[in-house]
Amino acid sequence: MLVRHLLPILLLALAAADATAQYKWRDANGRTVYSDLPPPVSVAPSAVLDAPVRQASAAASVGSGGSADQPVIQDKATAVSKVAPLTPADRELESRKRAADKAAAERKTAAAADRDREMAEQCTVARSNLAAVDSGMRLAQINAKGEREVLDDAQRAVRADQARNVIKAACKS
Repeated sequence: MLVRHLLPILLLALAAADATAQYKWRDANGRTVYSDLPPPVSVAPSAVLDAPVRQASAAASVGSGGSADQPVIQDKATAVSKVAPLTPADRELESRKRAADKAAAERKTAAAADRDREMAEQCTVARSNLAAVDSGMRLAQINAKGEREVLDDAQRAVRADQARNVIKAACKS
């Protein structure tokens, strides 16, 4: 008769041990939420109050190559991410976020390459203009009436200063 009463008590004790492995977090309204499932992705890691550390430390010690006897210290957000499998919707969202981040990085790289190419072109033109001004050749420009004017020494000095300023700004070396 004692064995008959002992078996249900033992089963209840085992069920209670599994029931303690729950997640605890604060939702957006400030309420404490208890669940056997991990919190949604929208919950900030700092809002997670408790996670089943027993499972997380076992998974971490197996994954880290250490023995199961060595304690593994982790923050609660890491424990949640190692224990909780992602839902298909969460995987899709993360995949889209990675794709958007990759596209943004590619656009940024392309914009930087275009800017560098434009600066190199400006540098080449400015060096060519400075070389022409410094060569002593007769330089001319077309005025507003469409007539050709030969540059005097003051105009040549202004052009040389302009070319030097562009070289300082556009040329890397």
